[in-house]
Amino acid sequence: IVFDSTKKWTIWLNNQRVTPDALPREVIDLKVKPEFVELKWFDSYTNQIYPIRLGAHQRFNLDTRIFLPGIGDVP
Repeated sequence: IVFDSTKKWTIWLNNQRVTPDALPREVIDLKVKPEFVELKWFDSYTNQIYPIRLGAHQRFNLDTRIFLPGIGDVP
């Protein structure tokens, strides 16, 4: 999480750089704070929306619905 303000931030999801102007289509209702990210993820396979709150260096496995520590450094 790189946070300057509510309108100027950068996060990485699925090894993809995400900014306020470049959101993945699966992400709904994204809120970025200095310490965490809250989002709703639309899974097209199950046609369900998953609310997720991630801190820095955390990841979420959608298949098992568990939180895991991050792998490696942010690019």
